[in-house]
Amino acid sequence: MKILLNLVQFDIKTNDPIHNIDRINKLLENVSFEKNDQKYKQIIIVPELFTTGFGNFVEIKNCAIDFSNLNNLALEQTEHLKNLANKYNALILGSIPELKNKSLYNSCIRISTDSIEVVYRKMHLFGPMDEPEFFTNGNTLLNFEYSSLNIGTQICYDLRFPEAARKLSADGASIIFYTADWPSKRGNHWNHLLKARAIENQCFVIGVNRVGSDKWGEYFGRSQIISPMGEILGSLKQEESCLTKMIDVTKEIESSRLKFNVHKDRRITLET
Repeated sequence: MKILLNLVQFDIKTNDPIHNIDRINKLLENVSFEKNDQKYKQIIIVPELFTTGFGNFVEIKNCAIDFSNLNNLALEQTEHLKNLANKYNALILGSIPELKNKSLYNSCIRISTDSIEVVYRKMHLFGPMDEPEFFTNGNTLLNFEYSSLNIGTQICYDLRFPEAARKLSADGASIIFYTADWPSKRGNHWNHLLKARAIENQCFVIGVNRVGSDKWGEYFGRSQIISPMGEILGSLKQEESCLTKMIDVTKEIESSRLKFNVHKDRRITLET
């Protein structure tokens, strides 16, 4: 099965959701693809906390979306996001601050033309950026289906924990998406870890990272698409940009597992 990917990396304006959503739209408007082409399913992927970035955590909480009780700002955000999905006839993936039962989560959402759904809450919170002080850990790893594709999602620091990717892949994920705010000073880790997750799980790995800077430092960008064989099929540099790439998911995965299949050869008893 073929699918069209659109990776959007941009400089997130701290705690200004509408500006950031509009910025995504502006960048996509410069992409040369048929925005309403029905021939292929399309997925747009954006960075971690793409509506707010990491800044003042009190302000982040004010911008968070409580899907059980939408305030005016949350309603405006959700309408803008659904309009964006409708404009490009695409599924959109990225993480936002989410309020649930008075707890704040760093949550990956899937946005379609008529709905927004939380698909994952970040499990591994990053201490050096004070995430554990303000956010609550998620505790569930779930894949979801999109047009017969089995998809897994992870958020930034999760990339350092191969067990999570292994679980998603073992449960059938053919693509694992990483949405991130990854710093430049550890950019080399980003490159190597994305490749490792793809190779060891024989699946596609897509990493989408922000650019620019905030009080925590400078961000690396380098969003990229990695094949099940660990090949870089497309990548961006360190400026605001989009990467558009058609991938043949079924063909690439079957080819990578033809000579050996790590899932079949895996000895689960050694991992428990």
